[in-house]
Amino acid sequence: MKRKLFLLGLLSFLFVNGQVVRLIDLPAPIKAISNTATVLFSGETATTLDEDPPANDECDGAIQLTVNSDLECPTVTTATITGATDSGIPAEAGTADDDVWFSFVATNEMHKITLDNFSGDNDDMVMEVMTGDCSDPTLVAYVDDPNALTFGGLEVDNTYYIRIYSYTDSPQTTTFDICLGTPPPAPANDECDTPTQLTVNTDYLCGTVTAGTLQSATDSGIEGDLGDADDDVWFSFTATSETHKIELSNIEAGNWSGFDIVMELLEGDCSTIIESDYPESMIVSGLTP
Repeated sequence: MKRKLFLLGLLSFLFVNGQVVRLIDLPAPIKAISNTATVLFSGETATTLDEDPPANDECDGAIQLTVNSDLECPTVTTATITGATDSGIPAEAGTADDDVWFSFVATNEMHKITLDNFSGDNDDMVMEVMTGDCSDPTLVAYVDDPNALTFGGLEVDNTYYIRIYSYTDSPQTTTFDICLGTPPPAPANDECDTPTQLTVNTDYLCGTVTAGTLQSATDSGIEGDLGDADDDVWFSFTATSETHKIELSNIEAGNWSGFDIVMELLEGDCSTIIESDYPESMIVSGLTP
């Protein structure tokens, strides 16, 4: 019986059998939510920042962002949370006592927000993407540091809102640039039925390797054993031995620290997991050449 292999990420294969391997990046920990008071203290008197609120202090005053056609960000918008106040909408992380608002019309099913060029108190920011009406918006995605967020499942031509605030529980004086970019299309091997065929090397020297990427990959809808397979890509191979070694090399991480990529080896119709782990190499045995 022949088997297929599927992998997520950059792969270097030594011995490979007919099996399936999938890779998944593990989520980073989320900071605890704080419910502390939203004031600054001077002596014994509680005070707020003595600044006029920015024009986009509330959702109905959101600044319209330009949607860049790529991730190079030729067009950015400079903004500040200095003087911003609490909009009264519960926060997913941190304390939204200095939130400001932006809006955009989606031109793609996936976009990326990047914050850069910080000045002021700190750059520990929370970003939330919302849809619906300003009076009762619905959360689409959020991130609490790093200051970049890629999110999908959008409806083209639909208006979305972005809320940004500092994680800390006191108002801050931070200025930043915000870019709304558009990732490239999903890779060709985004689904199990369109895997990239791997070359099986005759030894462990990996004379032939195959490059891969998770950028713009989407969830294939196949449940994994580890991590969250929301950006899986697929590879296949035909076993030439009962044992093969799968190795990842030259890994370049974007906005997340570390190389927590999950590899899964599957067979059949991509529903049977034989092996699942998050090393940079994996030896699998019991294969059928």
